[in-house]
Amino acid sequence: MRFFFWEKIKVSYHWRSWHAYLFLILAALIVYGQSLFFDYSYFDDQQLVLEHADILERANPVEIFLNDVFFSSAKYYYRPLMTLSLAFDWHWGGGTVFAFHFSNLVFHILAVCLLFYLLRLIDIKEKTALFLALVFAIHPALSQAVAWIPGRNDALAAIFIFATLIFWSRWLRREKLADLVALWLFSSRSFKQRNGRFVAVFCFGVDVYF
Repeated sequence: MRFFFWEKIKVSYHWRSWHAYLFLILAALIVYGQSLFFDYSYFDDQQLVLEHADILERANPVEIFLNDVFFSSAKYYYRPLMTLSLAFDWHWGGGTVFAFHFSNLVFHILAVCLLFYLLRLIDIKEKTALFLALVFAIHPALSQAVAWIPGRNDALAAIFIFATLIFWSRWLRREKLADLVALWLFSSRSFKQRNGRFVAVFCFGVDVYF
């Protein structure tokens, strides 16, 4: 009876392209869903959030863009988008640590989905693209980008880099103004990352081989 039940499911089931995204989202939730209930690690996150609660409460864009994430006089770690995301979480989450972990997980999932879309866009076979995106989604080397609140900087960097490559590839294929504008917006942020120099190399590779 059980055999016929599964055979009936196999016959009636039809794979859709959006199922891949659902699969990747579920995989990320299964692996990292527990991080939603983590506390502060007290490795930088208490300084970025708890000690700067008044700054996050004000959420003044001018103040944020004129300072580094630690609001120090040295200004050696300039990440305004990261600070803006923390301010946003502070307001919608009422200062709860859950809000920060929730956003970290959302950023990671968004990066995973963008990677899969990018791989399909440059004509990587669906199964191969799904496997590579799955590795990116659940690989333990990326756990700090999800579980550690300041680690969202890596997820944000991945989002902007993947988006840059996506719109570059779309521009090469369609040459539409909207893609060019989006490319400029995302690339202006991507090239400021530590690994931003590699974005230009990847763009060149997409141009040559795809």
